[in-house]
Order: sequence, then C-alpha cells, then structure tokens
Amino acid sequence: MFLRGVRQQIAPFERAYAEGDFDALGRMCSDELVERLRARHAAERAHDRFPDARVLQTYEVELVAMELVDDDPAMVVDVRAQRVHCVKDKFGNVVEGSPDQICTMFYFWELRQERAGYVNTEGKWVPPRWEITDHLRRPEVLFLTV
Repeated sequence: MFLRGVRQQIAPFERAYAEGDFDALGRMCSDELVERLRARHAAERAHDRFPDARVLQTYEVELVAMELVDDDPAMVVDVRAQRVHCVKDKFGNVVEGSPDQICTMFYFWELRQERAGYVNTEGKWVPPRWEITDHLRRPEVLFLTV
C-alpha cells in the first residue's frame, strides 16, 4: 500500500518539476528538496532548456533501504518513469532528444515521515505525511526512439 502510494506520486512529481510548479512539489517534498529543485530548474531555464513534461508510464516502486534517522523513520525507494526525452529552447527549437524519443529515468527517492500530524480546519486528524527529502538520478538511462 505504501509503495503504491509512492508510485502514484511519480508522474505528478515529474510533471511539476518540468513545469516549474513548486507549489505542487512543496506538497510532496521537504522544503530543502524544493529549494534544491528550484535552483536546478532555474539553472536549466537560464540556459534556455525547457524539458517535455510528458510521463508515459511509471513502474513498480521497490524498497531499497529502511532506517531510523534521529528516531524518525526514513526509506529509500527505487523509482522509474518512462518519459519523452525532448528539451526545447525558449523559441521551441529542439536542443536535445526529439519529440518522439522515449527514455526511462531511474531515481532513488528518500522519504521521511514528518514528526507530527495535525488537526485540519474541519477538525479532522491528519496523520504525519511522508515527504520526499532527497531525489537522486541514477546513471542508467535508456533512450529508445519510437
């Protein structure tokens, strides 16, 4: 159930990053990770790089490691997404990949559980959420042209 929930976050994460939707990323990630992603995104934009946001498929998420960090649970999961590999410049010219090139991206995500839940404005208890605290791209990228 937990890993299924993580899998459901892959496509929204990928799209939010590609589109620069940091509000959406903030609902999934720690503040520190959002700031790192914001800096990476700004660097790409500064070099006129605009990646395609299309996610074609996600794969089963695998648990890699579990540990307690300062008495807080942390998990590392293997995440994979198939996407369109096409990066355009600000004029819409393709500068990397192509509109029909498909790649599989491999990541490790670290997730940590927040320390405490809260009572929302409707008086309902909201348990501590798991947030993505690290996002590491693995070097295995498969490029397939369809």
